[in-house]
Amino acid sequence: MALRSLLFVDLLRRRSMSSELQFPEPEEAQGLLHDIMEFLDSCEDQHALSGSDSAGPASPGCNQGCSTGSGDRGKRRRGKDYSPEYERRRRERKKAEREALKTHAQQYETQLELLRLRRPVHQTESKWGWVEAATTEEEKRHEAEELNRQLRGLLAQYLSTAQTFKNLLTQNSELVEVSCRV
Repeated sequence: MALRSLLFVDLLRRRSMSSELQFPEPEEAQGLLHDIMEFLDSCEDQHALSGSDSAGPASPGCNQGCSTGSGDRGKRRRGKDYSPEYERRRRERKKAEREALKTHAQQYETQLELLRLRRPVHQTESKWGWVEAATTEEEKRHEAEELNRQLRGLLAQYLSTAQTFKNLLTQNSELVEVSCRV
């Protein structure tokens, strides 16, 4: 009985394509059950033919998968509930799944290429990128300080010119008052 459970687990592990347990459709479940029963029967047949009842799960015949006992591994024994329609649908599903996986792989590869093209910065350049950014910011700051100095100088000249005009107007108005008095 322990041999059957180990063989069942091994067959399920081989059959599943992903790490999570997926519940098959009823037709697929029937086919899977048929395959498992066929596998177990063939292992029992092989053990009966070899005469080794004490052979454990490490026996070479069942560790890699048992044949039908006829020695022909290419042909499988078909039960009464074998359905060619089921086999055709199963093949179509697997083909569709392969095609979907291929298209997903191609999409991921193109996304990867786009990401590589967007980021041409090499590893060594990215290490010193902060130095370049700091240098650029320092240059901008120096340019802004120089512009502020020039603007302050122009403002001082404007105020000086305004003060000169004010003084001239004041002197001129005093001269006009003096001339009016005279």
